[in-house]
Amino acid sequence: MAADLAETLLQFQPEAPQLRQRREYDLAARGFALQLSSLPAAQWPQDAETEQRILGILNPSVNSMAYAHVLRHRIAALLEKRSVCESLKPGGALWGSLVLFLETADPVQLRYVGAEWRRLVEFTEQIARAAGSVRLAGSSSSSSSSSSI
Repeated sequence: MAADLAETLLQFQPEAPQLRQRREYDLAARGFALQLSSLPAAQWPQDAETEQRILGILNPSVNSMAYAHVLRHRIAALLEKRSVCESLKPGGALWGSLVLFLETADPVQLRYVGAEWRRLVEFTEQIARAAGSVRLAGSSSSSSSSSSI
């Protein structure tokens, strides 16, 4: 199942020759964003090992839409448990993936997954606050949400 998901996540390649025209890019990006948002929750990684492998395959600056969805699903699953695991705390592997994404994501692709991006920014703030790193939350997040984990 992870191989099928990885194949799906790699379908949109922004540098593909057929996407050089703005209209073709827009149509492909909209279709891909819709495809990602309609994937059932059961198809997203349910364990850290699978999620890390998939994040390792994706490049956050090239596969920004797919990367955003994988991160959002994984972080949401962890936060539903009402705990911030070591991987998610500042300095952990998942935190590193989140920061890398926020620093390198393609802004053009982010227009198509704005809700995912916003949720990731909100997660950044929640995680930093829960870890007692309010300074990180202020510098990594533009959201003023004060919800706690």
